Order: sequence, then structure tokens, then C-alpha cells
Amino acid sequence: MPRINLVYRETLTAGGGTINLDTSKAYSTYIFDGTFTLLSNIVIQPDGTVSKDMVFEIIFRTDIDLNGNTITLFGETITQDQISSYGTFKCIYNGSKWVIDYVPARGWKYTSGIDVQTLTGGGGATQTVSIDDSYSTTVILKTAIDASDDIEIPDPSTLDSNVEIIVKDAEGDATATNFTITPASGTINGAASVTVNGDYDSVRLIHDGTNYFTI
Repeated sequence: MPRINLVYRETLTAGGGTINLDTSKAYSTYIFDGTFTLLSNIVIQPDGTVSKDMVFEIIFRTDIDLNGNTITLFGETITQDQISSYGTFKCIYNGSKWVIDYVPARGWKYTSGIDVQTLTGGGGATQTVSIDDSYSTTVILKTAIDASDDIEIPDPSTLDSNVEIIVKDAEGDATATNFTITPASGTINGAASVTVNGDYDSVRLIHDGTNYFTI
């Protein structure tokens, strides 16, 4: 069977409707986003010529209340629990029909790619960073540093285990104007915070679900 090799992102909307997946893009992963209460049915279906052993991999990274409506994936109605669990649907064409194989997430979520955020001067106030953990890496570029501009990163227990955070002095002014990185809960290398105090320095953080560590 051909290998899954590309990732596409699509956003679902409350209004529902039909989403056609081009069969020329088979053997790929589709990640569907969206946070809403569904007002009308959604149908996700292949569009184009199909062949035996063709496969689509589908992941719902969503917070959707079906609200009595349905989401139909390649002819099969999926449940509220399935769509909320970050599991994977493998849709395989067996030569006569599509077969849907559902694999629960088992506590982890699909993570991929890099999210880059820029923080400008905070006027001396702590700046809270929001992490989208559908990305495996979040890069925070700190610019226009003001005195006492500190950064708060999320409680590690709220993040997927594969997520890392990189914070960089993108202004080149951290020697003169230090700033600290503090988690909302837990520690960094056993301490309450870590300080960035060198021009263009960066800090790379991973976590164990309770505390952060620099690497």
C-alpha cells in the first residue's frame, strides 16, 4: 500500500455542507479543525476516480457539539465520542466500497509542523503565551523588549506530550534587558523560571506533563 506522505488542513464550519476530497490527493492525511455547535449535517466524501487500496487518513482536531446533526465520513456516520477523541480514521477502498478503520488516540494527539509567534514589548507586564498543540513546535520570537517583560507559558499538563517550545530574543537586546520564562504550573529544570540574558539567545523547552526542562 502507498505511504501516507502529505498533510492537509481543513476548517469545518457550523453551517455544515459537503466537503469533497480530491482523490488525486489520496495517500495523505487530512486534519479537520473547528470549534462550534453544528447546525447542519456535514458530509465528507471522495471526489474523483478511485482505485483498489486507495487510502485517506482523517483526523478531527475539533471541539464540535453535533447537536443532533451528523458528520458522515466516506459513507459512515461517526459518533460524538469519535470526533472528540483526536483518533484517526483510515478510509480504505477495497475495490467495491470504502472501509473505515477507526483507531482511538489513546491519550495523544496528532502533532506536526511549527507555529511561529511574535511577542512585541509588553510594557513591563507579563505576557501569557497560548500554545496550539496541534503543532509539534512553537517558536516565540521576543521583540521590542521592555524592562520586566516576562513570559508565562502554559501548564505542561494541558499540552500534548510531543510539544516543545522555543523562546528566542529576536530583538538582540536581552543582555541589557533580561526577561524570564515562567510556567503557569510546575518548574523549569527544578526552578520557578529561567532567564534569557544574552543577545539573540534562545531557550528550548520540553516537558513531562508536570514540569519543563531545557535541552
